[in-house]
Amino acid sequence: MTLSGLLAFVVVFGTIVLFHELGHFLVARASGVMVREFAIGFGPVVARIQRGLTAYSVRLLPLGGFVRLEGMESSPLEGGDEAGEEPRLAPGDPRRFHNRPLWQRMATIAAGPFMNFALAGILFAMLFVPPVVERVDPGSPAALAGIRPGDRVVRIGELSTPTATRVVRSVLDARPGQTLDVWVQRDGQVHLLPVRMEADRPGGYLGVRMHGPRPLPAALYGGFVEMVDSTGEIIRVVARMLGGREALNVAGPVGIYSMVQEAASRGAYSLVGLAAVLNVNLGLINLLPLPVLDGGWLLFLLLEWIRRRPLEPRLQSAAQVLGLMLLLALMLLATYLDLRRLG
Repeated sequence: MTLSGLLAFVVVFGTIVLFHELGHFLVARASGVMVREFAIGFGPVVARIQRGLTAYSVRLLPLGGFVRLEGMESSPLEGGDEAGEEPRLAPGDPRRFHNRPLWQRMATIAAGPFMNFALAGILFAMLFVPPVVERVDPGSPAALAGIRPGDRVVRIGELSTPTATRVVRSVLDARPGQTLDVWVQRDGQVHLLPVRMEADRPGGYLGVRMHGPRPLPAALYGGFVEMVDSTGEIIRVVARMLGGREALNVAGPVGIYSMVQEAASRGAYSLVGLAAVLNVNLGLINLLPLPVLDGGWLLFLLLEWIRRRPLEPRLQSAAQVLGLMLLLALMLLATYLDLRRLG
C-alpha cells in the first residue's frame, strides 16, 4: 500500500459515491422531498454540518454513502439520527417521500445510478482528448517501435495526457540515440512502446502524423457510445458467469484498491479509464433488485404501482434484512476472491 495509491483510491471511489448520492439529492430536492441527511460513508459520524433541515456528514466506513429522505425508512447500514431531535413532519405533509407522486419517487431513486452512468460517459469522453496517430512513415523510429495509425498517444516520457504540440516538442527535445518511452492506447489497452531515436538525425524524428483532440460534441458522443458499450459488455460477462460459461470473477474493496493503485502507476489516462468503468459497475450493481440497493427500492415502487398500494412496512423491513445479508455475503465472497488472487 502506497500513499499515492491510497490517495488515488479515495479520490476515485469518493467521486463515484459523491456523484451517485448527488443524483438522489438533486432530484429529491427538485421533487419537493425534504432531505434529512446527505452522507458519504456508513457507520458512526466523523464530521457533520447542519444547513437548515439537512445534515451533511462524513461517516467512518468510506465504502458507500446515502441520502436520508423524510418519511423514507432508513437502511440498516445508514443508522438513524444520532441527535434524536429532528422535528417530525405531519403524516400528510407533501415533503414526505411517500406522499410524492410515484413517478417522482422512482425518479429520485433512479437518479443515483443515472448519475454514475452520466459520469462514466464524461470520463470516457475525456479519453478522446489525447492526439491520434494518422500516419506512420515506413522504416521510421515510430514504425520500428510498433506504433500504428489509430493509436492514441496518452503519455510520452514523463508527460501524461499530452497534446499533439507537446508530443512534437518532446520529440524535438530528445537527444539522438535516446530511447523515448511512448504509451499509446489501442483497443482499450495501454501499451508501452520504447522508441529509439535515430543516432544520426539531430533535432528528433518520430515519423508520425497526428491530429489533435476531437471537438467537444464528438468527444461527448464518443464517450456516451463507449459507456453504452461498456455497460453491455459487463452485462454479457455477468450473464456468462451466471450461466457457468465463465469463471466467477468479482472484485471487492481489496481488489478495487489494487486496480486503482495499478492504474495510478500508469498515469492519469489509465486512472480516468478505470474510474469510468467503475462508475458503470456501480450503476449496474445499484440497479440489482436487492432491498438495500436502489434496485430494491425501485422494485418496491413497482409493486406499489401493480398492487395500487404500498408494500406493508413489516414486509419491507424483512426484505431489507434479507437483502443486507445477501449483500454482505457477496462482499465477503468478493473479498475472499481478492485475497486469493493477491496470495
